[in-house]
Amino acid sequence: MNKHTIQELQELQAMPLDIKIRLTQQRIREWVNHFGIDGVYVSFSGGKDSTVLLDISRNMYPDIKAMFVDIPTQYPELRDFVATYDNVDVVRPKIGFVEVCKKYGFPLISKEVSECVQGARKYLTSIMQEQEAIKVSRSEQKCIYCDNLLGKKGCLGMCNKHYIQYKRWGDPLHSDKKEKATVDGYYRDGKTGRREHRVLYEEHYGIKLSNEEIIHHINFVKTDNRIENLWKYDNASEHIKAHRQFERLRDSMSENEEIIFDNGEYIKRERERERERESRQTDRTAIGTTG
Repeated sequence: MNKHTIQELQELQAMPLDIKIRLTQQRIREWVNHFGIDGVYVSFSGGKDSTVLLDISRNMYPDIKAMFVDIPTQYPELRDFVATYDNVDVVRPKIGFVEVCKKYGFPLISKEVSECVQGARKYLTSIMQEQEAIKVSRSEQKCIYCDNLLGKKGCLGMCNKHYIQYKRWGDPLHSDKKEKATVDGYYRDGKTGRREHRVLYEEHYGIKLSNEEIIHHINFVKTDNRIENLWKYDNASEHIKAHRQFERLRDSMSENEEIIFDNGEYIKRERERERERESRQTDRTAIGTTG
């Protein structure tokens, strides 16, 4: 028996009810003639569609069997309704609901979702199997930064040496013999591995910074850790505010203006040479007036 096309199904749905019933009876008769009355049963869920189908079938063949799948999530009222029908075989799943969810996906949302979950799990399983098939023995893998073999952990494809440097300094290639700047652009303290400008600020002022407090580089050079270039903000919000304040002033700055940092804020003023020129002009005017 061939499957119907979408167009054929739409045409069948548009037919009058009596014609639909006759077509259903014809299909049932074909199944019984082919498989015999003992080889056919009605899948009976207790819903309206299967109830109508069972009624039509038993009007034609009173002894035709029905089958009800009693899953753990069935409503008690549905079981009671199914029990009012005779000659219904009840079957129950061989595995519990938890095992069904683990193996096939959660079935209560829809069959489509369950099939999607099951398909995704099969795909991931196949990917993992492919990776295992082509995976080279760890003892033969080398570090991405040198010819040493991977360590026991082999984290991120590094040997133990480079992995430790990455965890401590943020840079797998860090070395005390070279420049101290790490991948985030800041210097690191050689003893603690913390950002150097925070350590220097604490040592200079004899305080312990909290995690919320931010040490700002006034000239925006992350490696310039002179104390006069460091300023403490109480939180990240104030730090961001200072950055935006500088950007606004910079965008509107003219050629004879400059930006300075004063008590935690960026302000704009005329350049020094412009003030000196005005001062000289004022002095000349004063001298000329006196003369």
